[in-house]
Amino acid sequence: MLLNAFFIVAFTLFFSPVSLADSDCNKSDADCDNSSDSTYEYWIKIKRLYPIDMGQWGGEEITSGATEAATDGRLFCLIAYRENLGRPKNRVLNDLEVRFDGPKQNGQYVLEGGSNHLPVTLTLVGADGDSQSGFSDNLLNAPFNVMASQQHQQCRNNEYILRAEIQRSDILNNAFTNRYESQFTLIAERYSPQLTVEVEFTVSIELEPVVRISGLEDMTIHYTAGSNVDQEQTFCVYGFGTTNFKIGGESTYGSGQFFLSNGNDNIEYGLAVGKVGSSGQGNTKALAEGGGYETHPSWQASDSIDCDNGNSENMRLNITIQNSEISGKPAGVYQDTAYLTVAPD
Repeated sequence: MLLNAFFIVAFTLFFSPVSLADSDCNKSDADCDNSSDSTYEYWIKIKRLYPIDMGQWGGEEITSGATEAATDGRLFCLIAYRENLGRPKNRVLNDLEVRFDGPKQNGQYVLEGGSNHLPVTLTLVGADGDSQSGFSDNLLNAPFNVMASQQHQQCRNNEYILRAEIQRSDILNNAFTNRYESQFTLIAERYSPQLTVEVEFTVSIELEPVVRISGLEDMTIHYTAGSNVDQEQTFCVYGFGTTNFKIGGESTYGSGQFFLSNGNDNIEYGLAVGKVGSSGQGNTKALAEGGGYETHPSWQASDSIDCDNGNSENMRLNITIQNSEISGKPAGVYQDTAYLTVAPD
């Protein structure tokens, strides 16, 4: 006997308008608002706006950071639109107004580190190829209007990048070693009907002690037959958040020694550093090629980024070559590129 069995299973599906319209609106990195009338449903959304961590300042003239993309590569988006309640949806994009809120001082946005304030420039930029490609605003003139583009219907076509920049001069003039961080709010509104969304995000930078070397120039060695070589030049070591530093040296052609090279022939030379104006007082240290750092208690970093435009350089570099190293060597040009590395001590 053949038995045919038929099963009827009834499913009841419950859903909210938000999840129907956009599942991303249920996520923690999205803020959405909507309303409806007898004909349309209206939406405004901010999605995937993440914090900007500018990392640790390394002495750069301009330090920058930007909002990161999601794991799938999507950037943060701003969008407002209306859709039919029924089918077809026939989405129509709407204009929206954007403004920012956050700590300011003297007309500039600032990051806060204790009682100190560090100016930061925030710029909203339209993503390349999207509806607002080419758009850029420094946010100080907010609120501003974002005009809808009907050719770009989806959130992925209305993406933006938020950039943060800090000038080195502002760090030197306003800040100390510390973590600087502020919370800002991006607010988007649409009208008729009025809907508002807002997302808070942080911008931060870490200011650790930094030292910087500058003022070194190429040297041409002058050799007089029968004499040792002893030449020097001065340079600048600047310190932010510290006055103590150490210096190490490396040679392009040497390995454990500093060498001037001319093909198969080498001339060993000595490289030493010391404090300007105190030759012979024990603070000059010979560097070991690739052998780590040297320092001395009398070495003090300058508080001027370039030692007063090079007029008050605080360190000197000394090159020595023994006559015995040079005599008997074939004629030619002997050269090396030496690298000095300076670090906080």
